[in-house]
Amino acid sequence: MRSRARSAPPARWVTASAIAAGLCAVPVPAAHSATPVRPAGSAVHQVTLVTGDQVIVSQAAGRQRITVRGRDGARPEYLTQRIGGDDYVIPAIAVPYLGKALDRALFDVSALIRAGLDHTPVKITARPGATAPEPGPRFGAALARQVGAEATGRRTRDGSLFGGVTAVRLDAPGAPQPVAPRFPMHTLKVHLDPPGAGDGTFMALANSDDGRKFASALTIEGHEARASVPEGHYSLDAYRTTYDEHGVLASVREFSSEFTVEADKEITVSAAKATAQLTVGTPRPTGPVALSPNTVHYDARGQFAFSMGVDVAEGPVFVQPTGPSAVGHLLFRPLAHGDSPADAPEPYSYDVLLAGEGSIAANQHYEITADQLTTVKPTFYHDVPGMTGLNGWTLAMPDDGTPLESVPVSLFSPVSYDAPRTAYLAGPPGTVYSEAGLADPEDPASLYIGEWHQSTPGRTTTMDFFRGPLAAGFQGVRNRPESTWLCQACRDGDELRVWASGTIDSAGQDVLGPARPGTVWASSYRLLAGDTTVAEGTGTGTVDPVTVPAAKSGYTYVVDQTREAPWIRHSTDTHTEWTFSSEHSGSRTVPGTWHCGPLFAETIDNAQCGAVSLLTTRYQLDTDSASTVRPGPGQLQLTFGHTPGTLDLPTTAATVEVSFDGGKTWTRAAVTDLNNHRYLARWTNPATTTATDAALRISGTDTAGNTISQTVTAAFTVAGPAQHRKDGIR
Repeated sequence: MRSRARSAPPARWVTASAIAAGLCAVPVPAAHSATPVRPAGSAVHQVTLVTGDQVIVSQAAGRQRITVRGRDGARPEYLTQRIGGDDYVIPAIAVPYLGKALDRALFDVSALIRAGLDHTPVKITARPGATAPEPGPRFGAALARQVGAEATGRRTRDGSLFGGVTAVRLDAPGAPQPVAPRFPMHTLKVHLDPPGAGDGTFMALANSDDGRKFASALTIEGHEARASVPEGHYSLDAYRTTYDEHGVLASVREFSSEFTVEADKEITVSAAKATAQLTVGTPRPTGPVALSPNTVHYDARGQFAFSMGVDVAEGPVFVQPTGPSAVGHLLFRPLAHGDSPADAPEPYSYDVLLAGEGSIAANQHYEITADQLTTVKPTFYHDVPGMTGLNGWTLAMPDDGTPLESVPVSLFSPVSYDAPRTAYLAGPPGTVYSEAGLADPEDPASLYIGEWHQSTPGRTTTMDFFRGPLAAGFQGVRNRPESTWLCQACRDGDELRVWASGTIDSAGQDVLGPARPGTVWASSYRLLAGDTTVAEGTGTGTVDPVTVPAAKSGYTYVVDQTREAPWIRHSTDTHTEWTFSSEHSGSRTVPGTWHCGPLFAETIDNAQCGAVSLLTTRYQLDTDSASTVRPGPGQLQLTFGHTPGTLDLPTTAATVEVSFDGGKTWTRAAVTDLNNHRYLARWTNPATTTATDAALRISGTDTAGNTISQTVTAAFTVAGPAQHRKDGIR
């Protein structure tokens, strides 16, 4: 670990964690609007915390992803917790005041989303003459200054904020409500050693026999925490944070305890037991290594109880060595991220999943060797030279039962789309990885999310980002069929739900739309039963299910999308039509971890949830990274498939057409069947069309009569004399 430079914060730091739950939400431009600007069920929510940090909760590929952007571009350092079904994102600077001057509900992102909020409304209690900064970046900056002053003794801890603010509470509905106990309860007192360790300690507790009996964060008052709990076996986990003079994390210690409650009980836990320092060595040098220790607790039933995690930019991390849990199961899943030094000729990064098998070893130094690495060389397709973005990787192990809600945090690194770079990924056998990032570093809503890929040590692979044509479609459930999945085309009895991803690239990444002023990323849809419209609106589909006739009927699903921005030239307009049939679903035909919706239901039964079969497409258009081709031969490989959970029926027909005059006339390509749902289309790009944007139109039919037709405006450009990229026009 290296010391941290304090001269200036890095530009536009963003971190992300993959979370598999059914939440979704939307980007909201007004920082303090009291109502959401899109209807419930939209694909993305953005919530601004009281500290000014932005939390983006996105639904793509049937999974939830949480992205955190630091206030004013500062590097976010925060703790995450999933407990009681809710996700908490707690900036590190808030931890010393959590449950005291700061209401824990301020950071319950799930509850804020359920309340339809894009910001965190607060109610302030203060001594006479004391005031709090307005919620947002000023509040976060003032909180960081106070943390730094208290850490260095320049300010005495008196439990208040900003010289007299005694309470900052959530002023909105949707906060977790107390639940009446169903069991005889006992008083538990948890003492901290040393007593002052309560300032900066984050703690959670769960019943190890059955997490449904008790699972909660604990509020620390002074040097102890209290809880009323039923008898049984318990697992306690805590993170102790310290800070430097700038309010930045200086160190983190993770410590824990297991014990039995049979009557009123007192225990003592100590951060001093966290003696094993977490360090990582890599084959090539890196700058400061970011560490994300993450613990996941399961009860004796094998069910998820709670998870805890913290994102640490550079400060040392120490953990308490433990043996296997006496009751239940513990997984220790830290993640490490390092970027190449600034003077490296070609940028590279390391993302490493560090696995502990049911215990935490005393030796926490991990030396990564070259033969453990999966090497990925990405190409970023882009229309404007000089573009930059943010890119990161999430790693998980599908075979150890880790739910995606506990996947460790990943860090997004700045990338130049013009320059080559290399990503090195490592993890235990069976590790899978998924990529994500921001297509526009200034816009948290421009998130893109990829599918899962199997990590293969020793292998070098290429990966394309934003390779067009970009069009509406459906994503697969690659490598994690047992994961929680929000079905994009499913039916529960007579409740039908069809919801495509609006913009998918050739590698299956789902690219979410920008929300910055001056951009347009608009979708609309219609769902017809025969000739009757049963649902229509903005977005890409019936986010909440609609009631349809029980008898087998034919349906048409239509999605239109427009993309306009200074950095967008290609795939500006797309029109897609699917036809398919569906009838009453009398039983569940998909895995138990899948559900049909609705998105925001407190409980989901879906006892008759069955997948509905629609055709899917994947394009491999032969262009350079600017979506440009030379005059002369042109070709496209088109691959058909079907929505997840359905039979992959043979395709009986495919057509491809090209237009060089904005869709006025079309040239039919010669199509060759390559078998296994793949077709190769060939045509000629006339020399007279140089510097012209060409449109594509495709269609396909399967043996059940399902069809797809898709038109993409400005799918590629026929190059003029001065148009070329370093990767070359193919």
